[in-house]
Parts: sequence; C-alpha cells; structure tokens
Amino acid sequence: MPIPPVLCQANQSENTRDFQKIISTVFSIMDHLNNNKTISRIENIDEHQKGLFLSIGNKVKPGETEYLYLREDLINLKGDPYKSKRAMYNYFIKNHSFNYEPFHKSFTVECIKLYEAWKIKRSNKFIDPFYHALLEDSSSAHRRAIKHFYSLKLSGRVVRINDKVEGYIFGFGRGNVSYVLLEVTNPDIKGLSQFIFREFCREIEGYTFINTLGDSGLENLRNVKLSYRPFKLIPSYSAYENA
Repeated sequence: MPIPPVLCQANQSENTRDFQKIISTVFSIMDHLNNNKTISRIENIDEHQKGLFLSIGNKVKPGETEYLYLREDLINLKGDPYKSKRAMYNYFIKNHSFNYEPFHKSFTVECIKLYEAWKIKRSNKFIDPFYHALLEDSSSAHRRAIKHFYSLKLSGRVVRINDKVEGYIFGFGRGNVSYVLLEVTNPDIKGLSQFIFREFCREIEGYTFINTLGDSGLENLRNVKLSYRPFKLIPSYSAYENA
C-alpha cells in the first residue's frame, strides 16, 4: 500500500482500537493478494505516524525518502537551476497542438495502453532486473488507480495529441500538501513530462507544498526528482505485520 489508509496522527490514542482494526483489515487484503505475504506493507509513513503503527504491534522499518517541493517553485521555474525545465516546457508548447483536460473514465483504456507501451520502452532502456520487477509491480497500481480514480478521490489530468492520450497524472491532497501519485508520458514526445507536471502543480490551488513521494531506490528517478530542487527531503517508514 503506497500510503497509509487513513490520516493518522500520533495523538489519536483514544482511537487506537479502531485504527488497529483498520490496519488488520488492510493487511488481510494484501496477504490475500500477495503470493508472498512477507512483502505486504504500508509505505510512506511519516515520523508523526510511526509511533501509532508501533503501538498496535506493527514492525516499522526505514523506507524511502520523500521529495517535498514548494509549489511556487514548480510553477514559476525561476532561475538557472530550472533553465532546462523551462526550455523543455516551452519546446512542447511551441511544437504541439494538444488538449490538457481532466481525466474521464472514457480515457481508461487509453491510459492503461499508454502505461504498457511506456513500460516496454523503459524495460528496453534499463536492463536492471530490479527495475523490471518494479515496472511489473507498478502496473497493477496504475491500473487500479486509473479504474477507481473516483472512489479513491484522486485528481487526474491527461494530455491528448491528435485525439490520443499521450500523458496522464494523478494526485490527491492532504492539508497544505498535494501529492503526485502517478505520472506517465510518452517518452518520445519532448517536453511533455515537464509540461504535464508543471500544469498540474499550477492548477491545484490552495496547497503550499508538492510531495512526489519516493524514488524506489532508482538512480535515474532520484536524479530527476533532485533536478527539481526539493525544498526538503523527508524520511519515511514502512509498516509490516508482526507475525
């Protein structure tokens, strides 16, 4: 599970029993779906939530570092550090006729096909078996998010070129932070990734920060996220069911 199932706070001791029931149910679902139950886990638990998971008997281990940005920085892309991002964004704007619009269920099949095509291209580019395993693992997550975006209360956008979906992005908000959960674009279209990310950040008003979660330990993804000059790197944790 990429994020905790509820907005849990460290001071919710009076609700510990209910929280324990929720987490127990979550692990039961994951154990049913996973052939290997040892991989069942809840990721991206922050420092304040760590104690609550420990208090109900879960094992808590260090997880991925999350990348937190000032929304204003990602919208403005000011200064030399963002020069290449601005250039890619502007290139896309000048060279393509496109539609940037809210995700609709009618785009479901096209988005899933885009992910599969993207996955093949990434697999051919990187030979690391671990990377290939992550691509397969992510396939299920993308499918579920795309198919159940409404019930999951996700915000989604797509970019269509010549009436074909060439990019999509999904996120959600909590407090003053907006989280970018999924983003896939056709890698052959120069500047599309920079465009959809910037526009999504621009559109989600009312948030001070943008959190793009972790990098799965992948150097190329880490370099991309660092290139956007994060405001802060946040340690996170993963919870496992205590056998």
